[in-house]
Amino acid sequence: MSEKVLLVDDEKEFLDIMSERIQARGMTVRTATSASQALSILGEETFDAIVMDFQMPEMDGMEALKAIKEKSPE
Repeated sequence: MSEKVLLVDDEKEFLDIMSERIQARGMTVRTATSASQALSILGEETFDAIVMDFQMPEMDGMEALKAIKEKSPE
């Protein structure tokens, strides 16, 4: 079973490049262009790792991390 990674960044080009590179290493990748979209995805799936931009509009990475830890402390 391959590792699952969630990439979160408001820059679509960055997501596309990083997604390709991670997939080339045999991992499964989901992407989100906002913290709120990431939280929605995390309500449906679990991931082995989350790579998140800290400076995003609407909700920054630190706020998103707090929300993620509230939902899933583990």
